[in-house]
Amino acid sequence: MQQRARFINLADVLNAPVRHYTTIDSTNLEAQRLCANGLREATWLLADEQTAGIGRENRNWVSEQGNLYTTLIVATPAAMTKTPQLSLVAAVALYDAVSTFIDPNFIRIKWPNDLLVEGKKLSGILVQNIAATPQYFAIGIGVNVAYAPMRMPYPVTCLNHYNRTTPQDVFAALKQALSSSLKVWANGDGFEDVRRQWLQRAKCLGQKVRIITGPNQMDGTFTDLGSEGALIITLSDGRTQLAYAGDVKFLESEPT
Repeated sequence: MQQRARFINLADVLNAPVRHYTTIDSTNLEAQRLCANGLREATWLLADEQTAGIGRENRNWVSEQGNLYTTLIVATPAAMTKTPQLSLVAAVALYDAVSTFIDPNFIRIKWPNDLLVEGKKLSGILVQNIAATPQYFAIGIGVNVAYAPMRMPYPVTCLNHYNRTTPQDVFAALKQALSSSLKVWANGDGFEDVRRQWLQRAKCLGQKVRIITGPNQMDGTFTDLGSEGALIITLSDGRTQLAYAGDVKFLESEPT
């Protein structure tokens, strides 16, 4: 237990060592390798460029120089039912970090953890379990700082469109914000506070959405966030449904 508690300590996360890479395949893949080879301390991985960046559902994450690519390796003694909350913890933290560079009125969180600025995607978060004993996680975060990738299937933007900054400045703000959010989360005991913060920052709460999971889709009203981070949808007949995964389409702000 002593080893586990050490990794989630605020000071460990905020002041954890940083491993910097000029070029790497993926900071999350490197986190997996380091953990497999015995790394047992909270560690930040920071890359100038990724050659095989990973997004949700193994989608490619365009990773040229000029943007932020980082992963935090951290462990938690939280129950497995609570660890999916880390994705929402990271989203709240990234919102707070980005708010130091952009008017927060422009920013919203798209479930579960994408940041949208004026409706355009700014960032991505990928949380992966990389070791079981204790539970080690890679919290991977990519932020469009200098440029927004071209030819994407959805609108994208970058921080420098609003305020000139650098990946290093964003990284410094993110370390502070994620340290604070993890402390609030307290291995799951403080998730209600994180949940409240997430809902305050959410896009389209109370509006109609479509959840797309593979060939299946579900339409309803986004009414709440569950205790494990699931999206709570109210269907047309009044029943509620939980969505644990899938892509969200905003029916009242995007064409169907």
